[in-house]
Amino acid sequence: MGLTIHYTITAPANWTPESIRAKLEEARQFAKTLPVVEVSELATFTGKDAEFRRGREDDEFRWAKIQGQRSILNPWEPGTHGSQSPATMTVFSVYPAEGSEEANFGLCSFTEHVWKAVSDSDPAWSLVFGKRNNYPESRKIIRAFMRRWNLKKLPPDLKHSWSRHRFGGSTGIGVYTDNGHAHASIQRGHYRSHRKGYAGAFGLVTIDDRMKDHLYFKHQGSAEEAERAFASPEFRADLNRMAGGEDFITPAANGQWGSFCKTQYAHDPKLGGWGNFVRAHLSVLAIAEKMRKLGFKVDVSDEGHFWETRDFKVLSKNIGEYDAFIAGMMGVMKDAVGEKGLQVESAMDGRQDFERLEMQAQKGQIGETLKKLAAAIKPPPSK
Repeated sequence: MGLTIHYTITAPANWTPESIRAKLEEARQFAKTLPVVEVSELATFTGKDAEFRRGREDDEFRWAKIQGQRSILNPWEPGTHGSQSPATMTVFSVYPAEGSEEANFGLCSFTEHVWKAVSDSDPAWSLVFGKRNNYPESRKIIRAFMRRWNLKKLPPDLKHSWSRHRFGGSTGIGVYTDNGHAHASIQRGHYRSHRKGYAGAFGLVTIDDRMKDHLYFKHQGSAEEAERAFASPEFRADLNRMAGGEDFITPAANGQWGSFCKTQYAHDPKLGGWGNFVRAHLSVLAIAEKMRKLGFKVDVSDEGHFWETRDFKVLSKNIGEYDAFIAGMMGVMKDAVGEKGLQVESAMDGRQDFERLEMQAQKGQIGETLKKLAAAIKPPPSK
């Protein structure tokens, strides 16, 4: 936690490995002209040598190898994230200033990754029905399934209605997946009254979900139309895919890098305070700017907002707010666990201005956030 610069680097598709290495060496030579503590050599790793788990604990490029991995997703398994080590990585590291993290700059290539269908666990399709931008590729899959079979997702509280027997049992066809994690049936409708009985029958699809127990989908047509759809081999195959997934390939990729550098703790007064922090923060941004001028596509997300504003007042305000929030949060956590005889450590420990920052954090919006945090982590009273 702390003020951080995030950045991604991509090389043009027509660049050769030799030209990429030459451009990276030019960026490294530029880094050596900056007021940083240290700049490494330009190193290339391939195969097992690029995997951080196979390296030594004292490997100077261990952090670069960790950051060099790419995050991969299987759209058939929303909520499941994977990471893949590069096939080739060319990188150099910069230590911007005391208290700052290392900043790594490089490019990686990746082979294709094959995901095998996992049929022995429940999927988590419920995740795609939260925020609209969650798992967009997974959303396309389940939305296509719903359109293809004329289905509408039912409210999540349906299971409570089910437990009160407001729906009757299956009145017709029952289709189960090979792994038993989804089924479709013709269901009697809502119980209306003793005189009226149950409402008309309808088609119901149930998919087990590891986050929500079950997801329910109602067929929008008549019970007869639902029964014909559910009886088809195409529907059975589709339902099996929704319950067990299918093989998926994450394609190979070349010339890409995603990384970050936390400069927050270079602001410690013992290390030089504002001057030390600015040296660290601006050095990282300067290298990113140089790589953009060299022809790389560079995207930067600067939590200090200096990258987009080039305004020192904005940067000063943001680092001050981060300092105060972290000091305030650490104070809240120390109070919470201190009652249990536990300790909390952070990079803020020992700062001469810790108490001032903690007091500052009690004001305004930061203070309201800290109150909510304190209430959330407050230990239960002893019995």
